[in-house]
Amino acid sequence: MSSQLQDALGMFAFLAIELSVLFIGISLLVGVLQRHIPPSKVEALLTSSGKRGYFLAAGLGAITPFCSCSTIPMLKGLIR
Repeated sequence: MSSQLQDALGMFAFLAIELSVLFIGISLLVGVLQRHIPPSKVEALLTSSGKRGYFLAAGLGAITPFCSCSTIPMLKGLIR
């Protein structure tokens, strides 16, 4: 095999493992949070009067990486 192909396969394996661990970890975290925080409390915080809900939602969005590994489990939890 050529060196470039070995590098590409190595990078693929590394990213596949890293993203799988990230996805599983964040899914677990979202599940734990859903178990301990009732949906009504989250809804009340995000729909509060004034600009507090907007800033809270923006803060929650800012601390999550911009990748589907975190946004999909979090969105699934919020929609549920």
